[in-house]
Amino acid sequence: MAHARDNAPYFAEMLSGVDPRLVTSRAALAALPVTRKSDLTARQRALPPLGGLNATPLGKLRHVFQSPGPIHEPDGHDADWWRVARAMHAAGFRAGELVYNTFSYHFTRPA
Repeated sequence: MAHARDNAPYFAEMLSGVDPRLVTSRAALAALPVTRKSDLTARQRALPPLGGLNATPLGKLRHVFQSPGPIHEPDGHDADWWRVARAMHAAGFRAGELVYNTFSYHFTRPA
């Protein structure tokens, strides 16, 4: 919570009066403000692509997925598990750029 509050504009605003060290019970957790999925699309439209919810800078994320809504979802900074980094670099893409990949390879399987 402290990391999100200190590094993401949305959570800095949302958690401004919250001391993360005091959130030690279910009751304290239940008292926290809630972010509704229905609020995400408007927030992300106003401050693209992640609406200020990302505590990791865009250029340090491996992937940003788009799900129905549309809602953009960050995907950490793990290894290049799809093994496309070299191809993307060769194509001219660099860290910090957002590429909208429309290939459907992850939604299909060979017959």
